[in-house]
Amino acid sequence: MAARDLQGLILHEDAAVIELLLRGVDLGLCGIKLVERVLLCLREGGKAFVILLLPGSQYVQKTELFDYRLVSTLGLTQEDADYFAGLDGVRAAEGARSVDLTAEFEDEGMTLKALTLSDAVNRPSLTAGRMPERADECLADADRFTEADLGKTLTVQAASVNDAFTQTAFTIVGLAETPLYLGAERGTTSLGGGTLNGFVLLQPEAFAMDYFTEIYLLLDGTQGTDLYSDAYDAAVDAMRPTLTAALKERAQKRYDDIIDEARDALSKAQKEYDDGLAEYQERRAQTEQELADLMIGQKFQENTYKKVEDASETAFELKGVSYHPEVKHGGLKDVSLAIHKGEVLGVAGIDGNGQSELAALVTGMLKPEGGEVIGPDGAKIAVFSPAAFIDTGLGNIPEDRNKMGLVGDMTIAENLVLKQTTSDRFSIGHGAWLKMDAIEKYANELKDENDIRCTSVHQTARSLSGGNQQKVILARELDSHPKLLVAVYPTRGLDIGATEFIHNQIIAQRDAGCAVLLISADFDEVLKLSDRITVLFEGQIMGTYSGANPPIKEISLAMAGK
Repeated sequence: MAARDLQGLILHEDAAVIELLLRGVDLGLCGIKLVERVLLCLREGGKAFVILLLPGSQYVQKTELFDYRLVSTLGLTQEDADYFAGLDGVRAAEGARSVDLTAEFEDEGMTLKALTLSDAVNRPSLTAGRMPERADECLADADRFTEADLGKTLTVQAASVNDAFTQTAFTIVGLAETPLYLGAERGTTSLGGGTLNGFVLLQPEAFAMDYFTEIYLLLDGTQGTDLYSDAYDAAVDAMRPTLTAALKERAQKRYDDIIDEARDALSKAQKEYDDGLAEYQERRAQTEQELADLMIGQKFQENTYKKVEDASETAFELKGVSYHPEVKHGGLKDVSLAIHKGEVLGVAGIDGNGQSELAALVTGMLKPEGGEVIGPDGAKIAVFSPAAFIDTGLGNIPEDRNKMGLVGDMTIAENLVLKQTTSDRFSIGHGAWLKMDAIEKYANELKDENDIRCTSVHQTARSLSGGNQQKVILARELDSHPKLLVAVYPTRGLDIGATEFIHNQIIAQRDAGCAVLLISADFDEVLKLSDRITVLFEGQIMGTYSGANPPIKEISLAMAGK
């Protein structure tokens, strides 16, 4: 029998006393009682040895085997350990962590229990090597590893537990025994084959968890008592009510703390999200501003228009007007609306719900099948033709600028006077002869006033960009100071600068007393310009709303027919 094979023994030789630990002696964890004292005699190498077993109570005291193990499903903290340490009757309290893991060692897999290296409760005994000094070093089970394994590496394999550790590889620097495992069995596990092959002891810093899996207690009343005595049982039983109540209280506090931490984390995350969103929106706005500046060649500042809420004098009215009411998309059914002087009435709706037909009817391009159309002077308009409507004071920005707004092969100047070719200002003999000098002068004036970008007013309208084509139409229609302006998709396909110019002109006409009917598929445009908003769905009016603080949700539902 070699000295390293003895556990819990006192070896006497020539008056020299050496304390050793007896391997295999159990304190009852495996159902084996530690006897009080055993005397053995053996002879080895011609020398006599007297072997005296260390009493069970002394062994327990030497290793500071725990009296109570506290666990909580929510985990335990250092605050909890300090709390229990301060209870009357508790001699010491130490938090610990234990995690089952699978590891690779020497190209073989094994299942181990990782335990916190303790210096107060459940003290391990070093049998070979040294104690760990770093988080990536460990003590290995002396029953499962040998001195030949010192310096070798254990590698954690189970991905599911990798986040439990700050390291994934540990160097074995020592072999040890722990009072937590005094028998040959190491217990069961849900990993691997279901049986633990051994244990490793790690520095607290090796665990990534910020909580303890258990807290071990030493009680005042158990000191000096035998582990299996009635006095020991009485001391443990006396503390049970206190510890049970305290553990319940700490568990509730831990729950409350976790909830508070979660709320704080959620609040922090929400703030970070809000701050990030605000930063993104600010940067996006800056980027859009920079892009707009580049596109129009100058500093761009989007206007916000004041809404008119008191316009009441009717300039144009439809009463029960219908056009192919049987057609769901492309007809009008009993449409009644009034457009007031000095306001923009916006028509919102998804394309194909009668907007084009409404515009054509209001501008005299279509004759209604029923109902009345009442002009700016309160008189019914009987002849449905563009000329008749022009005579009533209509200005029209049509849906298709190329097909309906301009004659592409004619010059800019010619397009600008299309509605006045029979006037004395620009013709002789009621249109028989055109005054070209007067037309050219007039065209140049409008070009400058409306920022029409061209090389000459004699170039064709077809050669202009979309924005400048729209400016030509707008200049022509607004120069006559119309009583009613019908603007149908007025900024479709235009850049930012041209769009803003058109918007400013529309609002200027409104402020001058003109009634404006705005039809647009751009909902933002309708919201921006309209003093009142009418929703058209499948040829029917779904409702009319104030443009000041409009009920966006209600309008959106109306556009969907809700």
